[in-house]
Amino acid sequence: MALNNVLLARLAQIGVTVESTRGTYNAPTYTDATNNDYKILAQNIVMTINQTRYDRDVQWGSLTKYAGVVGKQPVTLSFSVEARRTGTTSTADQWFTLLKGCGYKGTGDSVYALTSIYADMPTLSFEVALGGRGIGANARGMKIKGAVGNVVWSGQVGQPLMANFTFQGVLEEVADVALRDITHETGVPPVFQGINFQYGGAADVAATTFTFDTGNVLAERESINASTGCLHYVITDRRPTGTLDPDLGLEADNASDFFDHMTTNAEKQLDFDLAGVCTFTVPKARITAITDGNRNGILTANLTYEAIHTTTDSEVTIDFD
Repeated sequence: MALNNVLLARLAQIGVTVESTRGTYNAPTYTDATNNDYKILAQNIVMTINQTRYDRDVQWGSLTKYAGVVGKQPVTLSFSVEARRTGTTSTADQWFTLLKGCGYKGTGDSVYALTSIYADMPTLSFEVALGGRGIGANARGMKIKGAVGNVVWSGQVGQPLMANFTFQGVLEEVADVALRDITHETGVPPVFQGINFQYGGAADVAATTFTFDTGNVLAERESINASTGCLHYVITDRRPTGTLDPDLGLEADNASDFFDHMTTNAEKQLDFDLAGVCTFTVPKARITAITDGNRNGILTANLTYEAIHTTTDSEVTIDFD
């Protein structure tokens, strides 16, 4: 590598498509700046090749091991996306494709809920360009196939609601790719405040942070017939959980009697309306842990909750505006 050649970390792009056949790479398309699969605005992009190695632990005339051999080549891709809507269209935004790979199924008009139907949980293909040198110039590229993931939603006062994705997939290829000219989707994300957040129907709960972890378990579908040792990844289990940090009140205040709610397995609905983006609803949440906190001298209850269902896959509904 020439010492005067560098790659600029801010210059990056992610293209994503749904695979027609699980584990078969489906290249994201690029027709022109406005017609392409690369419109996602992502941040904190990190890729890791987690290749396994087989240690050749032979006994011979030296204490040094023989050189190992490369085994499987799984890839972890993580990044965050602002929860936002284009606003000028009723069609799904490009980043909604990511939700399909995390076990969310679109129903109705941009309404997403969890699913346990295998056919409704497709695998995704990614082309990620990292470290570019400008539009039209090459960037370090990585192609990933057979990927599924997990998403953690996080909101904090004064900041946008974020969708934090982690995908597991199979390495298809590492090769230089051109940084493309992209007209990204418009829409500025609103900050996470003025959202009419409610706990158990009470709108007077003062909190500053909220998280919802989809809790997907991602498993390899291994095969001796796959050159990488893995055909694709599968979501095999799920336990949705989350956190909340409301001000702590007296036991006499029913809405703030979190300890009683925890010990009696009380089921409370959590919901908020982030104007211009979505209505987020967890119909039944049970508190599983409480830790006292201190926010600027104000006593808080740092809650951990689990989302449960009455009917199949009813743990959460996200209705995008």
